[in-house]
Amino acid sequence: MKTRENQVFNLLHDMNSLRYVFGIKVALFWIWFTVVLIFAVPLLAWLSVMLFVKEESCKMLVLYYSFKVVSVSVGNSCRILGIILFLSCILIHTLRTTITILYIAICCILRGLLKKHSEMGIKKLEKNIKAFDYKYCQNYVNSYKHITHISDSFEKAMSLPVFIIIIGDCLGMFYGFLKYEDTKRSIEFYDVNYRFAILFLALRSLVSFLCVAFAASRVYESSKNAKKVQEKLNERLLASGQKVENQELFLLLLAQSNPPIVLSAWGFFNFKRNLVISVFDFILTYSLLMIQIMN
Repeated sequence: MKTRENQVFNLLHDMNSLRYVFGIKVALFWIWFTVVLIFAVPLLAWLSVMLFVKEESCKMLVLYYSFKVVSVSVGNSCRILGIILFLSCILIHTLRTTITILYIAICCILRGLLKKHSEMGIKKLEKNIKAFDYKYCQNYVNSYKHITHISDSFEKAMSLPVFIIIIGDCLGMFYGFLKYEDTKRSIEFYDVNYRFAILFLALRSLVSFLCVAFAASRVYESSKNAKKVQEKLNERLLASGQKVENQELFLLLLAQSNPPIVLSAWGFFNFKRNLVISVFDFILTYSLLMIQIMN
């Protein structure tokens, strides 16, 4: 755990240094928004349960959480349950939301670095200089390698946590869809009172999954654009007729042949745009299958 913390700290330090070099600024609004969101999600999760629960259900749940050891006097069950659930929501959702926001923020900064990197290359191409400089192509490749090194460190440090988050989001969407459909047909007290909690679970999982998937997939798209600019720079260098050593030219072409940056969830699946469609297709298919079986 300590090693992973050091990896994340070094990653943020390197990324922040490169962000200053490229002149990328982070709006103060997003910083305050993330802070509010970290505390708002646990609060909403707690409210989605407590707003519609009644005394009888509170008593049953207090006995459940205390393993039937604690006996609460009449009228105090909901207060005790509220404290238990509030602490539970704080412990579960705060850590989860913080890691999710951290992952999305790093993806956005990575995308910003790649986008700025591509724009600098495009500006060089638009100048239409006949005697194209080899050193600029080399600097462009070295800058891209630096960004790639940061993305590799990011992948190593955060791929496992984001894998756990994505699996939890998929299970949350799957469970929420099944349970919410079940509450429409059920007249049981428990199902009716916890319909909003189930709906919140499904929506939170959906939003979390979409934000992570799209943020990570946009890193891949930005990396592809940077590779295209690199290819055009190499073509311009060759067309300029400048004398370049074979070894230097080979290194440029070798860097060009490397694949774009692809973030993954612990190597099990890569974050690309088609991932969202595949996951939704999987969840809907098995949800409908389970509904048919239960009916």
